[in-house]
Amino acid sequence: MLNEINDLIDDINVDIKFIWVPSHLGVTGNEIADLLAQSTIINDTSVTVSFELKEIYALVQEYIITKWQHLWQFSSTGKFYRKIEPNVFLKIKYENSIRRKEIIITRMRFGICLTNDYLKRIIQQHLMYVMYVMNVWKLWNILY
Repeated sequence: MLNEINDLIDDINVDIKFIWVPSHLGVTGNEIADLLAQSTIINDTSVTVSFELKEIYALVQEYIITKWQHLWQFSSTGKFYRKIEPNVFLKIKYENSIRRKEIIITRMRFGICLTNDYLKRIIQQHLMYVMYVMNVWKLWNILY
């Protein structure tokens, strides 16, 4: 039976240490554990052990992060930020009490910080719009 337990522990890849705990010394948890162990051996039954609150929180957090990561990975928005942050995190990356500084840092991380390349793209888009308006205006004058 001990070999089976060791095999199970190896399969779940968790570091577990077995220690001897004296029983029958009036420690409530030890007494209950001893009674359950004895009744299981005598009645050949299994005992269901529920999770502790800390374990439940960890499982819920893992579930939420997995769902959030899936949503983030397949979202149609946020493609620029996803390039620099492909994984979701609970930890805040940068925080400053001055909102303007946060905006500047975020824009720098996105690569949208009014560099020459970005300004060139803005000007090109503006020129394309101006050319469109001029063509519409010429067409308007020709037709009317």
